[in-house]
Amino acid sequence: MAHSILVFQGRHVRLHDVDLSAVLCLLVDCARESQDLDAVLMSHVVSWGRKYWPSGCIDLDLEALLFKPHLVQDFLSLLERSKESAEQHGEYLNAEYLNERLGLEGLAARPSMPMKDILDTFSSLAELFV
Repeated sequence: MAHSILVFQGRHVRLHDVDLSAVLCLLVDCARESQDLDAVLMSHVVSWGRKYWPSGCIDLDLEALLFKPHLVQDFLSLLERSKESAEQHGEYLNAEYLNERLGLEGLAARPSMPMKDILDTFSSLAELFV
C-alpha cells in the first residue's frame, strides 16, 4: 500500500494513500457545505476533489496554503467538522460513497473502509499543526 508524506513547518506525517483519499473526500464535502470558510482555503480544498495523484504522491501543499495563522485555524476547524461528519457514517465508510467522489468503479482492495482507519488519519493530520 502506498504512502504519502505531508509536511507543514518542519513536521511531517506519513499516511496511507487510501485512508488519506477518504479523508480528502470528507474534507471536500464539508468545505462545499461550509458557510464560513475562507474563500481561498475553500477553493484549494475543493480542488483536491478534482485531482488525481499517483500512488505515494499526494501533496496538499499545506505550506503554501496555510501561510497565515487564521488559515491554519480555519483548516483545523474544517478537519474537526469533517471528522464529525465521518463519524456519522458508522463503523465503515461505504465504498459507494468513495466511488462516487473518486470516480472509481470499485475499490477491490477495501470495498468498505474501517472508520477507525479514517479517524486515525484525521488525528494524524491534525497533529501536524500542534
